[in-house]
Order: sequence, then C-alpha cells, then structure tokens
Amino acid sequence: MKLQYTNVTKGKDGKDVTETREITAYTNNYERSDGIDTLGQEFTFDLADNPFDFNMMGTRLAIGGKIEFSNQVSNNNKSSTTTLNEEPKEEVVFQGIIVSEKQSGANKYTYTCFDYCFYLNKSEIEIQFNGVSGLEAIKKVCKENDVPLGNVADIKTKIKKIYQGQPVSDVIKDIIKQATEETGYKYRLEYREGKVHVEDYKDLVLDKVITQPINNYSRDLSMEDMRNSIVAISSKEKSKSVKSTIQDDESIKKYGLIKKIIKVDDKKQAQTAQIAKKTIQDSNKIKEKLSLTLLGDDTVRSGRVIIINDYTVDINDKFLVTNCKHNYGVNHTMTLDLKRVEAELDTSKYKTSTTTTTVTPNATNSTANATQVDAGMNALNGYESVYRDNGCVDVAVKAGSYYSPFLKQQADIGTADVDTLVNNAQNAGYKVETFNGYANKGDILVYGNNDHVVISDGAGGAFGNSSSAGHAMFYSDANYAWHNGEAPTKVIKMS
Repeated sequence: MKLQYTNVTKGKDGKDVTETREITAYTNNYERSDGIDTLGQEFTFDLADNPFDFNMMGTRLAIGGKIEFSNQVSNNNKSSTTTLNEEPKEEVVFQGIIVSEKQSGANKYTYTCFDYCFYLNKSEIEIQFNGVSGLEAIKKVCKENDVPLGNVADIKTKIKKIYQGQPVSDVIKDIIKQATEETGYKYRLEYREGKVHVEDYKDLVLDKVITQPINNYSRDLSMEDMRNSIVAISSKEKSKSVKSTIQDDESIKKYGLIKKIIKVDDKKQAQTAQIAKKTIQDSNKIKEKLSLTLLGDDTVRSGRVIIINDYTVDINDKFLVTNCKHNYGVNHTMTLDLKRVEAELDTSKYKTSTTTTTVTPNATNSTANATQVDAGMNALNGYESVYRDNGCVDVAVKAGSYYSPFLKQQADIGTADVDTLVNNAQNAGYKVETFNGYANKGDILVYGNNDHVVISDGAGGAFGNSSSAGHAMFYSDANYAWHNGEAPTKVIKMS
C-alpha cells in the first residue's frame, strides 16, 4: 500500500511550489467507502505528528491538499497468511482532496478526503432544458461545469425542466430519475478514473463469483416499507384526481392493504401507468438487507452486482452492493450491504385501471363573482330537472356553471348525486366544512347526511330545486330550502 500527498504552496519568491511526498510510513487505518445514493467515494486515515520525534515532526497536512492511495493487486482476496508469489503491482484506487482534519490527543490526526465529485456535490448550477434527451442534458450539464464524461447511456427521455441553485450532481440524478420513471431502466451515476459515468446497472455486473468464507454476517427481513396498492394522482396542489391505480390482490389478501399515493405531473400523463407499475415493482415485496464482511477486493464498490456462493449461510444469488467499506490493515477486508437482485415482478396479474378524467378546482380560487352567480340562478329559475325530485345536484351544478369551472365540469360529466359532488369537491381541494350559519354567495349548502344541496345567495337565502314545486326556485330563508326549519349541515366553500 502507498499513500501520497501533494500540495501547492507559495515560495519565498511568490511563485507556486508543488510539494509531493509519500506519507505511508506515518499513516494507518485506511478506510475507503461509498454508497449507492451518493456520488463519489470517501477516504479516511490517521496520521501521527510528534513534535518530539525528528522523524515525525511537521507531518500535518493542509486542507485542500491532494491524496492518492494505491494498493497492491496481490492484496485482493488475500489474507496476511497467504503466500504471495506475484510481482508487487500497485493500482491507484483513490484520488481526492483533504476536506477536514480532526485532532485526537497530542499527536494523532484523522483526515477525511473525498474524490473529485466533491465539487459536483457542492457546486450549484442554473440551467434550463426544453425537451432535449436525457443524454444531451447530461452532456450539457457536464460541459458547462468542465466535468469530463466517460460512458453515458443513450437516455432518450425528454427533459423539460428548469434547475435553479441545485448541486450539479443533484441535477444529473434528477435526469436519471425521470428516465427511470418513464422507462423502468435503472442507471448508476458514478465517478471513476477522473470521469463521470452514467451506465445501465446490467453493465455493472462483475465477472466473478465470491466463494470465500463470510464473517460478521447479518440478515434482516421487513415488510415495513411494503406497498401493495399504488394510486397515482395529479401533482396539482388543488387537484387530487386519480389517474391510474395498480394493486396486487394476492398480496393484499396475505398482508393487508397498504396503499401508497404518488403524485404525477400532468405533463407525464402518458407515462402514469408506467410510473405506477415501476413503483409497485419496487415496493410490493418483503425487503431484505444483508450485511457481511469478506476479504477485500478493490474492484467491488457500491453499484456493482456480484455473485456470492456460500451454502454455509444459504447465500447463493446475485446481489447489488448498496454500501461498500474497504479497510486496509493487516488484512484488506470489505464490509458490504447487499440487496438481492430479483427478477422483475410480473404485474400482468395485478388489478389496474387508468383514467384521464380529472377534477379541476376553481381556476381563480377567489370569491365567486356576484353578477355571475345571479346570472346562473336567474337562468335556471323555473327549470324542471330530468331527475325531478332528485334534481338538486343537477340544478346546482348547472346554475353553478355560470361562475365556477369546477361546477361546470361536474355539469359536463353529469354528476347528479350529492355524495359524488361532495367527494369530487374534496378531491379538487375545496373545503367542506360544518355549517356555522354563514356562507358566501355561490357556496353550496348541504343538508342532512348528503341528502340535498342548494346554492347560497350570501344573504341567508338560497336557490335550488324544490321537490314540492317541481322546479328550481329562490328561497328567502335557507332553513326552509329542504325541510321546514332545518338548517344546512355542511357547506362546500366555492371561494
């Protein structure tokens, strides 16, 4: 193993002076780690600085200095007791910068380093895409931030979004997320050999089977994150219309109904079913988490798929490495968090439904225009509903269409019962409140247990269908618009 330090300082003449030195002799406890949800690797080590020892004085390192760590290839999958007959060959496994120093006692310093993704994670960007492919969007992000590109998958998903003040890495991650939601393909964002790579997970399978003994093995099973029913709704703040549903009746029968609501941008309506399918594929399962320690192999890192074959602990399958930590001591070991690679779920047996019918709230979200409310009531005065005695909703939505886009929509789709009207109003974001004796002009008054509705005139009276008269009419007192002396129980606030 070899650890090298490089730093640029100012000489006495004011010119840059590059200092390069090997610091292996007075450092130890090397640890390299990364995770599937983070871009880049972390490297930590301890350094001794003894002011009373000539050989170890003045060894401290500068924040921002560069670190390069190399490991002998022959150390991979080998213990200290293994006879090594190979020629020593070193490969660089980490390059990065020192970002922090921690002192413990008089002469021990712990340094934390990150690879050059540190700048992508910290630097923010402002950029807009108007329908370019995911591939072109990633190229543009990297070009504007002088980021060298390696392998990048041909992501065809169209990106139309504005990013303001977000880290460069988060923008790339969001582009990948959009592509995965649309297509179902999973991609790995990774930094290696000085370049950013975006690759399909199927291209990151390591061509090796691990059969060595396993230490510190643990296995957790949980249904805590299980979801067996997915309901996709509009992402609009005041529109909760259901666009697509998918559920596994067999799982529901076995584990109970566990529903997840996801919000989908209306611009992605065509992909709604795919997004719901992808969500249930990820969540409709017993989650398994494996953690184990093996002899180290520098080719293993998070995002790789490995094959483990060890019948002593009943592990014989493909696994995705979600977290990876390498420790370089007497032996090179690695501790892995693993997720079993499962075959894609067959969702053809699931119960699904998709609809394009939406419930739209009042576009202005403001108090109904008094003139328009009067116009609607006057136009429907004397109107005989085809529903006769049950025509209260028919009258209310048709008169309401003069001042409320929501009520117009209800009229257009033929809403004719109180329960549906109340539910649709709630789903559209309108408040349905207990009646306290006051209502604005244009609000919908509800009587009984969703038995009757009228429109408030804002002055204590109402307008609506009269069963006894057989037509729509005005009421000077809203308490007599249904049963004599019976006040409304609820009000749908249309403002």
